[in-house]
Amino acid sequence: MKQHIKTLGLLLVSLLALAACKVEYIPEGNDQQAPFETMQDVKWMREAMFETLRGAESPSNLFKGDYQADLYNLVNKRDNGAYGKFYDWDEHLMADDDQIATYYGSYASLIKDANYFVMRAEEFLANEELAKSLSKDDRVAVQTYIAEARTLRALAHYRLMLRFSKRYNDANDGGDLGIVMMKHYDPLFKDTPKARSTQKEVYTWCLNELEAAAKDLPTRNAYNDKRMGDIPCYLIDDYAYAVSARILLEMHRYNDAIEMVEKFIDGYPLAKRAVADDPKNNPRDPQAFENIWKYETSTEIMIRTYANKKVGRVRGILNGMRYIPEALTDGSDAEIAVSVWLPTQYLLDLYTKAIDTKIAPDQKDYRFQYWFDNGTKRAHGVPVIILDMTPLEGLGNGYYVYKFSGNPDLDQNPDKHLYSYAHTTHLFDIAEAWLIKAEAQAWSGDVAGAKATLQELRRSRGLGDELKANSEAEIKEAVLNERTREMVGMGTRMDDLKRCKVDLDRRGKEPQPQLVAKDGALHENGLDLNRKYTDKMFIWEFPLQDRFANKELVSNWGSN
Repeated sequence: MKQHIKTLGLLLVSLLALAACKVEYIPEGNDQQAPFETMQDVKWMREAMFETLRGAESPSNLFKGDYQADLYNLVNKRDNGAYGKFYDWDEHLMADDDQIATYYGSYASLIKDANYFVMRAEEFLANEELAKSLSKDDRVAVQTYIAEARTLRALAHYRLMLRFSKRYNDANDGGDLGIVMMKHYDPLFKDTPKARSTQKEVYTWCLNELEAAAKDLPTRNAYNDKRMGDIPCYLIDDYAYAVSARILLEMHRYNDAIEMVEKFIDGYPLAKRAVADDPKNNPRDPQAFENIWKYETSTEIMIRTYANKKVGRVRGILNGMRYIPEALTDGSDAEIAVSVWLPTQYLLDLYTKAIDTKIAPDQKDYRFQYWFDNGTKRAHGVPVIILDMTPLEGLGNGYYVYKFSGNPDLDQNPDKHLYSYAHTTHLFDIAEAWLIKAEAQAWSGDVAGAKATLQELRRSRGLGDELKANSEAEIKEAVLNERTREMVGMGTRMDDLKRCKVDLDRRGKEPQPQLVAKDGALHENGLDLNRKYTDKMFIWEFPLQDRFANKELVSNWGSN
């Protein structure tokens, strides 16, 4: 018997309202901020820096990069004016958008925090009186923390480059405009050049920072700081190498990117099975694919930030899950999936159809099995209602993205059905290294090498079918498709299209029929949108407050 939600009011009360706010790039002055006097001061400021990092690198912040892309459809009833402007590519509304300002501010704040930490920590080490109280281990720890800060400010510059600078221009050796660089703590911009540096200048500085930092960061084997299970919560040298590999790929330095990846890729084994071999006694099996995001214990995770049931959690995205007691007409409980963004049929077909392969994978791909749901998973033992899709005869329910549905270890109180639907922040998962390597091989003309690299990754995803790519063009397309499957929900699509010189084209990428069947649910504007990868709106305009405050800042869209 079909069950229905009692009232729409119950659902609406359960929804999380997200209010974006602008974050100033130029922070307040530091008149009331004192130098470090004890190791505890150093450690507290380090924790503050990692708190900023946790939010900046969370899937909810990164996913903003996919708002304009071709992998999801916007649900009209969940928009409230916040997302339609992105999907429609509305230049006027996006030019002063709070969510872009928030994204920009998250990484600007990380740069500010890192620069402040470096300044104070170096003062601390140079203070002869304070130095007398420091042990040898304390000195090593401070140097390690400084290396972390240098790594994180390089990461933040890289993230801003992805969204606010064009594709790296080989023709003029990276001479196109990058971003305004913040190399030192200078909150009022007294000594910092206000003009945008070139792409090459920004990335070269980042690579130099990362190279220097890696020398002071511990190796994975030498790491003796906080962990969650076997996974570090702070930085190791492999992470500096990973961020360097990302940058080298953006600069099209393919051999260097491969060499960088080879420094660490073998230290993080790919999944060996879909689920735990003994789910009852060993549900946190680190070799299970499912535990990349379920219990977050996978050997594929390089670093994840610390969290427990009370602090450090980041909210899952793309599912809109809520547990509603007595939600159904018979008085039973249910979970409601109220997604703002639903995957297109095109995205689902990438996992199940013969796109890059000789035969269709159907539903063998672990990523499709565990990162998408059509209401059948019932993780908490109750019916799941997907609110904005109508089940169709012969097709059943539509799908929503289940990837970030929550780590049970972070649930507040499962006995009372208080589920957090939250995760830790993953700083780097090893599958991305395999994708960097494959793309670098493909774009340097090594078709066989790229194919072998992709095959290795795909085997760990339950796939043994042969890729059909035999030419350079085919392997480039296969790499991009594999990256889309693996990085789903991580906000990389627009950056990947730009880097791979692929236009955004929604034509023929149909929405799920179950979404179309739901009256008024589908946002219909822009379904056939087609834009060149060189379009100025492939990257974002700088926030209005920054364009206003910094008259030397050259805008991306001519919005000054």
